[in-house]
Amino acid sequence: SVAVLIYVDEKLVPPRPPEWGLLRRVKSYVEVLFYPFFGLFFSVIPALESQTRLMLGFYLEYRVTEKE
Repeated sequence: SVAVLIYVDEKLVPPRPPEWGLLRRVKSYVEVLFYPFFGLFFSVIPALESQTRLMLGFYLEYRVTEKE
């Protein structure tokens, strides 16, 4: 799936400027490789936080406000 993501990214974004050096080009490819990992990481954090709250007895509270 990462290979498909890289392929789609290459087709959608404009070509990299020719004045970019080798290091900057490699950095742009590495960023694309880390998309799935960061996406998974940041989607797991809220679930982990809410499960930890429930485990420790800090229940989630919802306060309903009156509408005018």
